[in-house]
Amino acid sequence: MLPMQGNPSSQPQYLGTGPNTKVPIPRLDRRDNDQNLTSGDKHRVVKACTNCRKKKVKCTGELPQCKNCEAIRVPCTYEQARKDRLRTATAQNQLLVSLLKDLSLRASEDDKKKIDATLESVEDDAVPIATVPSPIKASGKRTWKISPLDEDVDPAQVLGEAHVPASVGSNEDVDLLDEDLLRSRESRETGFVGQNSEVQWLKSLQRQMGRPETERHGLPYGPPGSSNEAVTQRANAMHERRKSGKSGNVQHVADSSFYLDSESLEVETMLDSYELPPPEIAERLFGCYMETVHGWFPIISEEFNGQFFKYMDGIKKENQAPFHAPKTWHAVLNLVLAIGAQYSHLINAEWRGDSRDHLLYMTRALQMLGVKNTAIFISAPELGLIQATGLLSFYYLAIGHVSRAWVMVGISLRFALAVGLHLRNEDPSAPADRKEKLIRIWWSLHSVECLLSSMTGRPCIIDNQDCTVPLPQVFPEESAKRRSTSQRKSQLAHEHATSPSTSTSTSSPVLESVSRIEGRDVTGLFLDAHIKIGLTTRKVLKSLYSARTASASWEHIQSLITTLIAELDGWATTALPNESSSPNLDLHQNSDRGRLLLGFHYHSIKILITRPCLCRLELRIQGQSDSSSNFNQRMAESCVQAAQNLALLLPDQPDLTHIYQNGPWWSIVHIIMQAMAVFLLETHYRGTHMTTRDNKEIPKCIRKLLRWLGAMERDNAVAKRAFKLVANIIKTGKFRVDLINILAEVEADIERGNFFQAYSGVTQPSVSGHAFTTGPWQSNVYEPASFAPIPNAYFFSDQFPMPAMYGNPFLTNFDQGNPISLTMDEILRNTDEVSPEYPTSLHQ
Repeated sequence: MLPMQGNPSSQPQYLGTGPNTKVPIPRLDRRDNDQNLTSGDKHRVVKACTNCRKKKVKCTGELPQCKNCEAIRVPCTYEQARKDRLRTATAQNQLLVSLLKDLSLRASEDDKKKIDATLESVEDDAVPIATVPSPIKASGKRTWKISPLDEDVDPAQVLGEAHVPASVGSNEDVDLLDEDLLRSRESRETGFVGQNSEVQWLKSLQRQMGRPETERHGLPYGPPGSSNEAVTQRANAMHERRKSGKSGNVQHVADSSFYLDSESLEVETMLDSYELPPPEIAERLFGCYMETVHGWFPIISEEFNGQFFKYMDGIKKENQAPFHAPKTWHAVLNLVLAIGAQYSHLINAEWRGDSRDHLLYMTRALQMLGVKNTAIFISAPELGLIQATGLLSFYYLAIGHVSRAWVMVGISLRFALAVGLHLRNEDPSAPADRKEKLIRIWWSLHSVECLLSSMTGRPCIIDNQDCTVPLPQVFPEESAKRRSTSQRKSQLAHEHATSPSTSTSTSSPVLESVSRIEGRDVTGLFLDAHIKIGLTTRKVLKSLYSARTASASWEHIQSLITTLIAELDGWATTALPNESSSPNLDLHQNSDRGRLLLGFHYHSIKILITRPCLCRLELRIQGQSDSSSNFNQRMAESCVQAAQNLALLLPDQPDLTHIYQNGPWWSIVHIIMQAMAVFLLETHYRGTHMTTRDNKEIPKCIRKLLRWLGAMERDNAVAKRAFKLVANIIKTGKFRVDLINILAEVEADIERGNFFQAYSGVTQPSVSGHAFTTGPWQSNVYEPASFAPIPNAYFFSDQFPMPAMYGNPFLTNFDQGNPISLTMDEILRNTDEVSPEYPTSLHQ
């Protein structure tokens, strides 16, 4: 057969004859001008990043961040090639298997069997990560080449989140202390503040604002692990980061705290420990406590409610105490009155007394407890002492002394642990109602400590796994009567708080009906939900913010966040079924105060869970997977959205009476500042974690929270300091959003007094019928008690000043005469006399 005509080099040659003859196909000559179809394709990238593809813009393809993402300061992620997805999927599979094995250690026997059976069924599919083919070499006949996108990425860092410690998140350096807390009085009184406190968040914000430039990429963080070498490397990395971002000004935690722990609580006046306010005022104060606090923290029993009114009725009829009560009973009563007095000033009640009345009640309680004699704290515990120290802790919380509150609730819990309240009581001779009373006291102290630990960042005393005491019982009648009782008591409470007192000798029917409420506004159902979310809070603090967290990897932290979010949402499905999908509660519906309180708690805990992701993780983790980057982004968005939901729970116009009566008045500033810190941090990050529409909502939320702080600062010292701190941060920071004008508007409203009418239905205070406000502050404290004589053993021979923490009731700077006509010799002679013995008729 003849060959084809033409150029021999370009013509195919027949290599044989027959039907199976093979003909070689010549290679086509590619012309130079065909290399690129257009001049704009000379630098065409192999793969565009996720953001550029979403916006349909041309990606420049740089690593670790393209120019488009760098210009708008958003995370830049590239999807993995298909050959790398097997490794990622297998790693996620291993993570889920490890999580199930960890859960099986804490699950019940039935659940453990189910988990073991599931793991056995997928054992063949759970391939260890080390056996997964490398992205460079895969099984088969050909070798894969590294794409241009992966040339600068170390294959060992494809799962970078597994090789960095938890300190890359916002909960950085949870196992390290970066200042001397013993250097000054203020630092000692403020004390240690952990990373889950909004005080630390504001400190971190001020430190970041002080840097001359934004956070640099690739700063050292050290490896995860609990070995001494890993701990040393993390500490050295912290010093290296601080050195690189040094601004010249050292930030101390006391400078970012808005609580009042550094203020003195001294009351330099002589007090009659057994003196009480007029019965009508005492009933009002007692009603304030029972209506707003007792349902959530049932520290005192229902017996105390009946004993109190029996005592007050006797005073009304006989104008003197009908019987003597134990000192611990009087201490508990005075602390209840102190908490009620603080609340009466917050709601601007017309019948309220002097703004420092609560200090007098507190001082009387401390005298009854014998705090001056420190032997009381090493003596055998009793129920009254447990209740009194628990109430003292809540009182400190209510007035903004959170460090003292945390110390005192620890003392109360140790007293409770000493008598075994944390364990299930199976004594057959103990009545059921007594067991239930002890159960509620334990869980009340537990809830107070959970709240204080979330505010201070300090650890809890006892782990959940060490408590076997059951939850309080939910009585059927509480659930059935919840709606009608709540509406009736809300109406009575409003009349009780706003109506002027009529006479000091008679009590109105409305006052009596309100005062004798047994704290059922929050039913057992809501108490059960409150305790359960407290248990979740302890898990959050232990898992994400304890010192042991520092040795974990960021990948492990992500798995913990996923588990905690699932647990919290599961709780919300039962406790807040209507708010699980739409958490914006209507505050102006008074029918259900419990749902509002739980709503505040829910969004506050969600902020704690997702807060570690609200930082520039894309700059701190090199070579992390797309799934990790997307997870961080979602959780950061969830954190900001939870703060927005907290702001939505507050009315647009400040209504202090309404929020104090229906919300958590004892921690409302903490909740506002928690959301405010999140908004300021996200604004400082230039809204990198939110969409454009959501970013426009953040300045509105900041304005709203500033207005609330401005409205509360008149009668709330904690809110006043918080407003001042936020104003200083806004004035000194360089935010992209114009917050200066927002602050100026709010400050102008405060100067014009626009917020002074923020109390709905409350007029200017009236002093009629209140014996404590008829003259100068507490001028009648020197009047002799009309119903309880002063025991001679009240006086001490050593008149040394007491610590400022507990006040000094023995010295006075008032220019008034001694109310007791006794010489010092007579006083010293009477110290050996014994106080009257008290019958046990009022023992709880």
